[in-house]
Amino acid sequence: MALSKVNASFVSQNLGRRNLIINGDMKIAQRGDSVTAMASAGYFEGPDRFRRSMNQSGGHVVTRERTQEVPSESGLSYSLKETITTAGDESNSLWAHRPIDYRIEGQDVQHLLHGTSHAKPVTLSFWVRSNKTGTASVLMTTYDSSSGNRNIAPRYTINAANTWEYKTITVVGDTGGSGIKNDHNTGFGFVFYGAAGPGYQTADQSSAWGASNPNWWYGCTLDINNVNDFIQFAGLQLEVGDTATPFEHRSYREQLSDCQRYLMQFNSTNNTYDLIFPGMVVDADDANATWQPPVTMRATPTYSRSDATHVCINYAGGQTATPVNFNVRTMYNKAPYMYVNMDLNSNVMTQGQMIYLAFANSITGGWIRLASEL
Repeated sequence: MALSKVNASFVSQNLGRRNLIINGDMKIAQRGDSVTAMASAGYFEGPDRFRRSMNQSGGHVVTRERTQEVPSESGLSYSLKETITTAGDESNSLWAHRPIDYRIEGQDVQHLLHGTSHAKPVTLSFWVRSNKTGTASVLMTTYDSSSGNRNIAPRYTINAANTWEYKTITVVGDTGGSGIKNDHNTGFGFVFYGAAGPGYQTADQSSAWGASNPNWWYGCTLDINNVNDFIQFAGLQLEVGDTATPFEHRSYREQLSDCQRYLMQFNSTNNTYDLIFPGMVVDADDANATWQPPVTMRATPTYSRSDATHVCINYAGGQTATPVNFNVRTMYNKAPYMYVNMDLNSNVMTQGQMIYLAFANSITGGWIRLASEL
């Protein structure tokens, strides 16, 4: 029987999951679609995993939203749009408008081989639209195990106002430095700039990796600084190699599961029996719960809630239970389980009694968030 020779060209091709960006199509927005009067850094309403970086003193106040305005030929359903509602005074030389700050765990990018002679290039592709034109930068940063970082700030140009344009940026692998930390903290990130002050324009660092210097807006001309100026992004993809491939569409289920590693939000359903997960009273004013989340979270999460009156402990009788106010005292992330200790703020319960963490009866718009974002 004749033997067929297998073509080994597949070794160099991008197969399977190529996109290193979770929720690049912005299907998931657990916190909600939009937020107004925003002038700080952090994770807010809008697409999951897309953080907003800090404006310096005098920075812009913006509206940030996930919209259904998308390039017609893209096959996408959502985009991220940031619109200036109050312009900053720009008095600080290091002021900056940074609508996207995306972070990736170090253990997920070890195959980039940074810090070695085999370091691999990556290509970032995306759709962009703005009412302004000009050249802008994307700051890429890696972090090593000694808290050091390396940077490169490649450029792209918006050529036509109010028009969706497809852009690709390829950067070389970084053979310098000591590589990327191999853990669950930030190892690789990129920040889109919409404008920046003179403090970020000291030298050109657009084509080579180097130590951290404020060189991230050198030679850039995009000027998103006035009320009603906006910038908008869709279909972000970061992949290994020097070629941008078609956007990798993933299912809603898969995207939600990936996002829940960093954020789980529970929403009230306006019912009279709106339970979240069970626990047990361990003494008169303490209850413990051991709960298995749908995915293992990145780290022990931070607990927050929409309002203290929206959440309660439900006990002793199902729908006729008496709500009890409580505080989450501690949480432990012991994968695949989550351990929660709750202070009940009263002495009304009996040791061994079963309880539920629950929304208060008939609550609309209530939420609980467990966040372990980067």
